[in-house]
Amino acid sequence: MSAQIEAYQKAITELEAAANKVQRLVSTIRDGSSKLGDWKRLCVSNAPPGVGFPPELALSPHTPSIDARAWPTGEQIAQAVSGWHQARGAVRQAYEAIPASQREVVTPPPG
Repeated sequence: MSAQIEAYQKAITELEAAANKVQRLVSTIRDGSSKLGDWKRLCVSNAPPGVGFPPELALSPHTPSIDARAWPTGEQIAQAVSGWHQARGAVRQAYEAIPASQREVVTPPPG
């Protein structure tokens, strides 16, 4: 296997990892968004010191909860999405580096 094909396969693996990272953030945000729809019953676990919730909510196993530590910051979202774009660019560059005569052995970059 040529070095260019190996580099391309590595870039594909890094793109998949970047996509998985963004997807985990999306899942966390969607879950939190769904729970925020019923915000009057919501608790936030691992909240900063001094932030509290009524005992009838905090002690109930039926209270929807968001983990403050799991919630991404805007910076984390930006870094993850930017990382995916960078990884996608690296995949395209790695694919273009493969000689045309060898490209038939690899799948073209995802759209």
